[in-house]
Amino acid sequence: MLVLLPKLNEVEARAVAEGCRATIEANSFSGVGRGVITVTIGLATYPKTCGELESLFDAADCAVGRAKNKNRKNSVTTCEELLNDTLS
Repeated sequence: MLVLLPKLNEVEARAVAEGCRATIEANSFSGVGRGVITVTIGLATYPKTCGELESLFDAADCAVGRAKNKNRKNSVTTCEELLNDTLS
């Protein structure tokens, strides 16, 4: 799923994404297994995270994939953060 948040900077977009993540985690979904659902959100911003507006989806997808590979499930992450972790 792609959510566009026009006119929000990275800090504001992260707050919205974190609010969505926390709300999903806090709810019980009785029709699903143990009723617990979490979400990993990849955050991409234009032009900071990616230089081309058309690549927002790919950048966000990259962040989700890398987060899951680094055991950061149930989180909000950007590709930039994960690349910085790799370089550190």
